Amino acid sequence: MKWKCLSCFLPVLFLFIVPQGRAQEHHRFVYPYFTKDDTARIRSFIRTGINLLYINTDSAIVLFTKAEELSRLTGFSDGIGYALAFKGVATTDRGYYDSGMAYYKEAFPYCVQARYIPNALPSLYINMGVSFFHAGDYTKANDYYYRALRYLQQYFPNNENIAVVYNNLATVQKELGMYQQSLSYSDEAEKRSVRANMNIILGATWINKGTVYSLLQKEDSAAHYFSKALELGKKVKYIELQQAALTCMGDLLLQEKKYAEALPYYNKAMALSVHTSPFHASIMPGYSMGIALYYLKQYPEAERRLLATLAQSSKTGILGRKQEAHATLARLYEATGRYKDALQQQKFYVESRDSYFTIEKLRSVKEIEAKYLTAQKDKEIAERGLTIAQQQQRLERKNLLVGALVAGIVVVMLSLLFFYKNRKKINNRDREIERLKAVMTGEEKERGRLSRELHDGIGGMLTGIKMNLKMLQKRHEQGPITEGLEEIMVMLQGMGDEIHKTAHNLMPDILLKHTLEDALRLYCEHLDATGHKLKVDLYFYGSLEHLDTSLSLQIYRIIQELLQNVVKHADASHADVQVRITDEGLICVSAEDNGVGFDARKSYTGLGVQNIRARVQALGGYFTIESAAGRGTTAYMEIDGRKLK
Repeated sequence: MKWKCLSCFLPVLFLFIVPQGRAQEHHRFVYPYFTKDDTARIRSFIRTGINLLYINTDSAIVLFTKAEELSRLTGFSDGIGYALAFKGVATTDRGYYDSGMAYYKEAFPYCVQARYIPNALPSLYINMGVSFFHAGDYTKANDYYYRALRYLQQYFPNNENIAVVYNNLATVQKELGMYQQSLSYSDEAEKRSVRANMNIILGATWINKGTVYSLLQKEDSAAHYFSKALELGKKVKYIELQQAALTCMGDLLLQEKKYAEALPYYNKAMALSVHTSPFHASIMPGYSMGIALYYLKQYPEAERRLLATLAQSSKTGILGRKQEAHATLARLYEATGRYKDALQQQKFYVESRDSYFTIEKLRSVKEIEAKYLTAQKDKEIAERGLTIAQQQQRLERKNLLVGALVAGIVVVMLSLLFFYKNRKKINNRDREIERLKAVMTGEEKERGRLSRELHDGIGGMLTGIKMNLKMLQKRHEQGPITEGLEEIMVMLQGMGDEIHKTAHNLMPDILLKHTLEDALRLYCEHLDATGHKLKVDLYFYGSLEHLDTSLSLQIYRIIQELLQNVVKHADASHADVQVRITDEGLICVSAEDNGVGFDARKSYTGLGVQNIRARVQALGGYFTIESAAGRGTTAYMEIDGRKLK
């Protein structure tokens, strides 16, 4: 069994940034009459609460609440948002995810408009990322960390808190199995934290590096970084860092099958404190200890430890090694003859494993292909069903060998039938995707034909008419006919411009001659030149030069539709569009605006949104849109370029 060391360390953004100028209009949410003394007290409450966040979370929540109440009383809007952002992370750490997310939602408009605490918005993004990470939603965690990084790089490119974001991104990439990317982020976080003398973040990067090296089976390198993190944790007296390092060192021994030697490390981690985050204080070392006790055949103590940790995991919402715990309990019960309990744990394991793939990694960079299921996945499901059926046979028909054999054959046949039917469904779905792609390709060809006819045919005819009228105008420069001819000339000129614009929209020539990036930049410049108040900022990550022309055109159409919706309906002054292509060929597009927004539950079926959704689905992609009245709109899509080659 290949053991995975999964302990990680996730600090939140905690430093106050000196305000700097920003080209942004600010709207206050309450009438301000605060003084410098008020803001100093509010900042002190929040700073002290952050220091207590994982030492005494209840006390931290009390301090954040005091900061919020004083901010509301004095009209300090920045303080309201900043306090709510940290109430959210503290509340989710206690396992109350619905309440925590409600705090985040309430904090957002205040943080967006912050003037005196300009790091309020990136702090909110990072805290939300931490909460989603502990809940096992790595895709959302990754998204919010990138938002924080983008904000800081744009407005505060030299700020030391960028090291925090890089460290947190490293933990997400590790969970997604992108080990080299994780090490790259960790290196960046390490350099910045050394330069800024941020010891806690430095220790966290060493934990992340050690964990990745452990997963790569480079045990010596892993042990080196874990030891460095432990010594640093002792030096700066940061208990949570020590707990993470001790658990990781124990996991490294567990991976080497040195079970008895691993136990003292877990005991030390849990004995240090119970007031730090449950993730490090009890859940991660608790799971590891239970698994080590199982391998040492100390079954009663292993059962007690695993069940207690599972109960705490369910209470707090922190997943940890829940899946492995169920698998270990199933093996434990089978070894002790408790087959009914073993079957129950096996079912829990299957459910948690299915949930892991469908929720945690379904939309991740590493596992996007799981959306469409492969034949190998179906085979694994069938084999799991067979294993459960065999356990039931041993339990219920232990002494009926012939009956068990017949039942087994039936189960195998049903499993094969299930496999065949699912594979047929997959093939049908793939054919449907290909059909839709063919339809869209045909549609674009037809657009190209119409474009050429408009430009070369009707456009040429209008040009000829225009020239003839000019000649006629020269012959009759005197008299009433001149005024009429001038009016006709103006109308023809407008008609020609309109036809040219329509032809360009049907088939933009720029895509035939230049890259997608150039085409989008020119389109945004065109929007600006036509007098719209919308200012669009474009960001590109990764190389887009090798995209297929047909796929580039589809992406161009989608972004064009998104921006047209913003121009027509959002009443926005600014929009951010990001296009990112990963090393694995995943194309990610996000568009955010600061417009009036809308109730997504009521207006989600608008024609523009339907067109975008149809295009993305035809490419086998994922599309979502989030908005609320008065809070702008965020649209996001993912397309797997590998499946379209």
